[in-house]
Formats: sequence, C-alpha cells, structure tokens
Amino acid sequence: MSELTTPNQVAVEIDDNVKQYLFWTVTWVSAVTIVGIPLIPIIAIIYWVWYAPRYREFHTLELDETNVSSKRGVVFRSETNVPLERITDVSVHQGPLMRKFGVYKVSIESAGQTQLQGAATIIGVADPYDFRDAVLENVEMIKQRSGGDGSTASDAPASVGSNEQTELLTEIRDILNRIDAKS
Repeated sequence: MSELTTPNQVAVEIDDNVKQYLFWTVTWVSAVTIVGIPLIPIIAIIYWVWYAPRYREFHTLELDETNVSSKRGVVFRSETNVPLERITDVSVHQGPLMRKFGVYKVSIESAGQTQLQGAATIIGVADPYDFRDAVLENVEMIKQRSGGDGSTASDAPASVGSNEQTELLTEIRDILNRIDAKS
C-alpha cells in the first residue's frame, strides 16, 4: 500500500440500479406472503412515485479524515458515525438478486458494534471496492500515526497503581483457591 500523507475523503454515489433491485425484493416478499399478493399494485405505485425518487437523497456514505458517516432511511431515518480507529473491516456483499441488477451492499464493521448488520450498511453503493480501499487506507494511516498497532496511549496499561492491581489480582486468586478447596 502506498504511503499516504493526507487522508482520503470520499462520498459514494448510489447506483440507480438499486431502485429496481429494491422494487423486485419488495415484490417478491409480497408475492410470497399470500396477504401481500393483492397489495402488489398499491405497493408498486407507492414505491415508484414516492420511495424510489427519494432513496438516493436519503442514503449516503461518506469518508473523511476521522469517520465514516452513514445516513439512511426514507421513512425511518438513522445516522451513524464510525470512528476510523474503531473500524475492523469493510465488507462488500452481493447476493443473487443483487448480482442480477449489479447492486452491492457495503457494510462497515467496527469494534464494539451492537448491530448484526454492521456499524454502517448501505445498499446500492456505486464503486464499492474503491470506497472499501479508501477506508482501509485511512484506517491504516490512523494506525501508523498512533504507533502501528492501532492502540492509543489511553489503551496502554497505566504504571501508576500497578502494585494495587497486582494486590487485587492476588486477592482474587486467593479467594478462588478457597472456593475450590471448599467444593
């Protein structure tokens, strides 16, 4: 990887093919559920007239010097900022229906994330591999600046109180040994 002196700043484009992909996904789900079959014409009208034109406007993924920012949702909106030092991976996914429409999903995975899908996920990213590479280059640059392994000075154990920590651990060990002796 080349030596970067300034971080990448990238705002991704949302591919227009995502509109057709999402439409056919919703149509398929509606067709699978017996109740949804009569609703397909209504869903199609609402989708193409209201939802699809707004998708690109309300779904963004941006990389700057310190964060990856994600905004998504036309009806229910969410905004996520993932600090670069917390990013563990950037995955690019393409299922069979996505492949048919040339659509990709990018998922930013971070240390300590609580969501199953990833810290930030956007469907329909144009040039997903370029974005992934830019993010990973910035993450690598942050790691190099902070000492090479991604840890910061606050992650290092404090030497002050080290004796107190040793005494506490010794006490815990002794308690566990007494518990084992009683069993």
